[in-house]
Amino acid sequence: MSIFDSLSFDIDLKLENSPIYYKCKQNDTITFSFNVYDNGVSADLTGFSCILNVNKANMGYEIRDTDIIITSNNIRVKCPSSTTQFSGDLKFEIKLIDRINNLQKTSFDVFVKVQNSILASSNGNIPSVIITPLEHLDESLNQIAGKIAEANAMNTTLINTKNSADNTNTILNATISAAKNTMNNLNNAIGEGNNVIDKLANTNWAYIEWIGSIVEKLAIGTLDDENGTPLVDENNEQFIG
Repeated sequence: MSIFDSLSFDIDLKLENSPIYYKCKQNDTITFSFNVYDNGVSADLTGFSCILNVNKANMGYEIRDTDIIITSNNIRVKCPSSTTQFSGDLKFEIKLIDRINNLQKTSFDVFVKVQNSILASSNGNIPSVIITPLEHLDESLNQIAGKIAEANAMNTTLINTKNSADNTNTILNATISAAKNTMNNLNNAIGEGNNVIDKLANTNWAYIEWIGSIVEKLAIGTLDDENGTPLVDENNEQFIG
């Protein structure tokens, strides 16, 4: 393990940060550890990713096989040893990317002086099989951004469909509940109507029996009132049919 492993730096997104400089030897494996703050408060890096770019001999490259881990407000960037394979000045750019819209939130620079190893080659070119020139990545990045936008649109449609289904289900449940209440009210009304019909039937039957008794009284020549008392005139004489 190199003595340059786990170099720790504090970065504030709202403040002007001092340039970061240090030296290493050829083939050292460098690990950056950045504690990121937002105006003095630990930054929330949820939903963000990082890209490591390097400038060597005035040519920009993206390091594709970088091990990057984001935890809470900490970014740990482990560079492959190929980045220090050749001596000279390296300029690292750490980009913080919003994964939702694929937009760059911020970036910060690290300047590295790679010192010669007594066993190293003097060739200062970085092998193209290890890193990918940035100019060849534009099309791929555009395609990725397009796919992300398409996925976001599909997710929005799915959420809207679910919300619409939930609203429809709520309205349906309310309609079912209202229908049940209407049915209960109708059943109660039918029951009350049947009770009224029964009372009317009983009342009519009683009157029919009373009228029948009057007819019977008339047939035998006497009249009684509804209590069975003989009817009399003003002279207190009983009516005789």
